[in-house]
Amino acid sequence: MKKISAILILGLIVMAASLNCSELKGKRKSFSSKLLLREGWAIQSSDNVQENGGIVSTGKFKPNRWHACSVPSTVLAALCKNNVFPDPYFGDNLRKIPGYQDGIWLSMTDDSPFRIPYWYRTEFSLPEQYKGKKLWLHFDGINYKANIWLNGTRIADSRSIVGMFRRFAFDVTDNITAGKNYLAVQIIAPAQSHGKNNKDTDMQCTSSWDDHCPYPPDGNMGIWRDVYIRATGPVTIKHPNVVTDMDLPSTDTAHLEISTEIKNAGDKQVKGTLRAVITDVDNIDQGGTSKGRGKRISVYQTVILNPGKTKEIIFSPDKFSELNIINARLWWPNPLGPQNLYNLHVEFEIDGEISDSTSINFGIHEITTRLDERGWRVFQCNGKNILGRGGTWMTSDLLLQFSSKRYESMKRYAKEMNWNLMRVEGYSIKELPEFYDMCDKYGIMLAPEIFARNTRIPDLQLECFKEHLLEIRHHPSLIHFIGHDETVPTPYIDAGYRKLIQKYAPYITYQAGSGGIAEERSGMGGSRTGGPWNFSPPSYYYGRDSNTEWTKQLRDYASGATYSGGIGGEVALVENFYKFLPENERWPTDKSTWHFHTICSDTWLDGTEEGRVVPSFTKLLNRRYGKANSLEEFSYKGQIMTMETMRALHEVVGRNKYDCTFLLTWKFNSPWPTTLSWNVVDWYLAPTGAYYGTKKACEPLHVQYSYDNDSIYVINSHYQSFKNLKVIAEIYNLDMTRKYSKAATISISPDSSNKVFDIDWPGDLSKIHFLKLELKNKTDNLISSNFYWLSTEPDVSSDFSDLDNLPEVDLDISYSKVKNGDTCTIYVDLKNPSSDLAFAINPKIKKSVSGDLVLPIYWQDNYFSLLPGQKQKVKVEFDIRDLGKERPSLVIDGWNIKKEKITISAL
Repeated sequence: MKKISAILILGLIVMAASLNCSELKGKRKSFSSKLLLREGWAIQSSDNVQENGGIVSTGKFKPNRWHACSVPSTVLAALCKNNVFPDPYFGDNLRKIPGYQDGIWLSMTDDSPFRIPYWYRTEFSLPEQYKGKKLWLHFDGINYKANIWLNGTRIADSRSIVGMFRRFAFDVTDNITAGKNYLAVQIIAPAQSHGKNNKDTDMQCTSSWDDHCPYPPDGNMGIWRDVYIRATGPVTIKHPNVVTDMDLPSTDTAHLEISTEIKNAGDKQVKGTLRAVITDVDNIDQGGTSKGRGKRISVYQTVILNPGKTKEIIFSPDKFSELNIINARLWWPNPLGPQNLYNLHVEFEIDGEISDSTSINFGIHEITTRLDERGWRVFQCNGKNILGRGGTWMTSDLLLQFSSKRYESMKRYAKEMNWNLMRVEGYSIKELPEFYDMCDKYGIMLAPEIFARNTRIPDLQLECFKEHLLEIRHHPSLIHFIGHDETVPTPYIDAGYRKLIQKYAPYITYQAGSGGIAEERSGMGGSRTGGPWNFSPPSYYYGRDSNTEWTKQLRDYASGATYSGGIGGEVALVENFYKFLPENERWPTDKSTWHFHTICSDTWLDGTEEGRVVPSFTKLLNRRYGKANSLEEFSYKGQIMTMETMRALHEVVGRNKYDCTFLLTWKFNSPWPTTLSWNVVDWYLAPTGAYYGTKKACEPLHVQYSYDNDSIYVINSHYQSFKNLKVIAEIYNLDMTRKYSKAATISISPDSSNKVFDIDWPGDLSKIHFLKLELKNKTDNLISSNFYWLSTEPDVSSDFSDLDNLPEVDLDISYSKVKNGDTCTIYVDLKNPSSDLAFAINPKIKKSVSGDLVLPIYWQDNYFSLLPGQKQKVKVEFDIRDLGKERPSLVIDGWNIKKEKITISAL
């Protein structure tokens, strides 16, 4: 950015006045300009409707025996809510719905009832203040094609209304009446080309699900995003944006450029004022009004616009000096700094009346990316390197039933795991704005794949991306685009992606593909896809104990950049098994329905017994931790096994920073209930053992053990140094005899990986022994602790089944609670009064009557162990509203823990 001369700044003060927004509000006419059409809809198959749209969209038509629904909703979601079909999330009910096919994506059978179009119909009236306004009918998401009728007139047909990820707006000023209005939409499903198709052919611009859950038989047909009426004056505003430029490495001054598109939809020339106001987000109330505190920046331009014309208006920092902000509150990814946000409000005023207005939140930051000397991708924020740690986000619900609660809880989980980067998988939907809002709030950077594969309609594919790009480009969490999943776009599509990004968001970087399995960087853009897809023990990720092809790959996997790695499966919590599996299908794990709810219905890999995920996982669990004789035991041991492995996966990444530049696990979430899948948080919003292993490994200041060379490291993810830190390592036998102790003092530099010392193993260890690590500051306060269970045998063949012989421990338990609004915080004090190890303690908050887990739940730590005499205080937070009418119970469970249930006193 060129420096701005003092003379130029003085010359611009007249044009860029600072305005008191609260004073202006009282002088200009304004009103709520958006009418959401969510309630009062009904759907019906065209098979059961003889009339055409010209009749269905009038008051003459009576929707008798139609199915009531709200919008957004897919057809299948609405039919299930009306009990036409059974709950598709339970048991094998999904298989019982007509048209369902195992292992087939983007295809419908010839006799599928969803090949037939479905009608959506609603009635509505306009507010009185809409009289005399320009009226716009908006559809933000239709899957896949549609014919739209309003008050007997077709306003759009399926030749133009096509593509799941496009937004449509129609001028309906002349079609809407002052009284009752009737809207009818005929939806045509995707995946209708033939009936024996798979996920990689005939790709359309729609959701396709890949191998992480079954394909819904309706293809997610329906109105899947909001429908609404907007009332404006003749000039409308679209696509506001703010771009930051800083004089890096200095962040003292941020130069902001504001842009927006305005259109004169009237039939006369218009002269008006376009005003842009920037305010701190924490200075805006829920209604979007300034609270009158904090810093505000307001700039304006006088604009003349001819009828029918569209124009992009730019407020640049070299013409508007207020947009050069000194000591701005920067947005940082988690956990490297605060997620400061600002609000941009843009409005167009004509003769004292607001024609249109809109607002966005944005962050002041500058993200860059480069390929290092080895060809691996590296991300930087505000001039600082970032070690990317995170996972892959999948569409969060099978029937596209989205909620702000799910988005927020999942992103808070990611933040509390100390993640900072996610890939949005290309087979998934183009996510809603609320998803990006939560990533902004919690500091989770995003690298979405634009699509999974090339479609046969590339121009529509590019149009879908353009719509999505313009809607999300202002979010600070959006940092990078990936063309396709494990492949690359055709030259035509690739050039189209690049052109659109360069035109509308040149500050966001791009690579063609995520990378192939074990594939080098060539042609992909500096990354690889990892693995393994079957479960492996912790040492696997350090390249120890095996010379298989997978391990050779993983020696590199702990370096470079990986978009899709993982541990091969996480098992559900036992309380949640009860919610979606019939009792006779819960145990053992070879039950048909059990497998239906696992990875790819457990047919993935090579179809052999070893290649199937459930048998291979079960075999390793039984060998490593002793045979599981019940679902409860299988689930609990599965949490411990996945916790130790996911911890190792992320710890090797931390140790090898920036030899490893980022690692994203496959995957973070699941769109439906699973028995064994790759997600670390399940569909019920329950964190698994893998979640807590990740949370431990990704602590910003962390002490850890290396499985490959027995070294102890301290990892510093802060941009500050620490002096005189004390590292303590102790080794205990199974009988709790201490066999080894070593301490060292270390000072560490910012954003660093630091070897402290090597473990000198004593010669008389029990077959199972334990390594306890502590990191303390100079005042002896505990910063980080870690606890490993290890074997004298090679890790790949370790047998921890003797843990089953640990004596039962009766813990001393007390608690205190704090209520703040709807949030309850409980502090649980635990002490091990025995002479034995209390292993893998698992505290829970349950509903006192039903026994269901209270979810979401935010434990500070879980599955932790206490040595004899050791104490620990652990904090948990939950929303009181999630209790319903029940009271909370504190349940303390664990490997060898005497189970305790304590009903929490009145909240």
